Amino acid sequence: MPDSEHGEGVDLAAPVVRVRTFAAREMVACEVCARANPPNRSQCLYCGSGLPGVITVADAISVGQTEAAVPRGTLCLSANQLQSVGREILAALARLVGAKIEDFTAAVAAGGAVPLAAVADSAQEEKVGGQIRELGLEPFKVPPEDASAEFKKIRGLDLSSDVVRPVPPASEDFAQDWSDTVLIVIGRIVTTKIEIDEKRRRGKSKPLDARQFSSDQLLMDLYFKAEGPWRIYEDDFDYSCLGERKAVTAFENIGRLLELINERAPSVEIDKSYAKKRVLLASVWPLDEENRNTVSFVRDRKHQQSTSTSNQSQFNKYSRAAYFLKINTGERAE
Repeated sequence: MPDSEHGEGVDLAAPVVRVRTFAAREMVACEVCARANPPNRSQCLYCGSGLPGVITVADAISVGQTEAAVPRGTLCLSANQLQSVGREILAALARLVGAKIEDFTAAVAAGGAVPLAAVADSAQEEKVGGQIRELGLEPFKVPPEDASAEFKKIRGLDLSSDVVRPVPPASEDFAQDWSDTVLIVIGRIVTTKIEIDEKRRRGKSKPLDARQFSSDQLLMDLYFKAEGPWRIYEDDFDYSCLGERKAVTAFENIGRLLELINERAPSVEIDKSYAKKRVLLASVWPLDEENRNTVSFVRDRKHQQSTSTSNQSQFNKYSRAAYFLKINTGERAE
């Protein structure tokens, strides 16, 4: 498997856990609720207001969403449709998404599916679709997730010369011919958690300390013509299927697993474009965020507020979009 074909843009490094601590003097006070926030946030942890001195991405034109809205799906374009269009059209699409033109063109250059808008209802779908068609382009829609689209976590594989099957097998699992292996989507699940300690007294809060933890894990989704996706996590997989090729670290083994799959299924597409599209995708599919008051010490009135963010649902959506494009058009990502 040549590096230029499958290694470019894919960081096959072991999972990393990072911890960052902020001093009290570095904290940024919210102008609305006056509470302290880490300096690397764009919105207040407590009230959601924009923090002073932070420039946020513009709202998407005509693509508003509410928390209560249940998306009907996502309107996308194929990068192939956009390879020959002028910068004016690319700029118009970037404005539609609410992204910078540089981020949009980078996503187009990566190839594959280019998501534009998660539409909440038929009226919005018709309106946004009309805006895209006015530019001379025809979008395709990826339907919303359903129970049948569940990602199956695979902890081992049996790789014979003719078929591939999960190990251990489950009643609903069955072997897949190598010729039916059509797509592998590679990405990383990145989770970040920020904890803030503060002392509260008489309605006022004083920041004491703040910490940021982050971790990331490489994964890949395997799609077949009539089955999938099978999901493999780098650090939660039995690489015994590699036989004599098995190395010491997961870092080496997942690369060798890709090589072996590519040898057995030479026509499989390996889509590594997610990493080059994450900035654009954040405008279409925001990261999951969870806020929680985790600790309270009554004696000294010390509280801990934590916020966790993850890109897992974002990657799930992109993986499905890549597969939908593949089975409907046969196009390849770069």
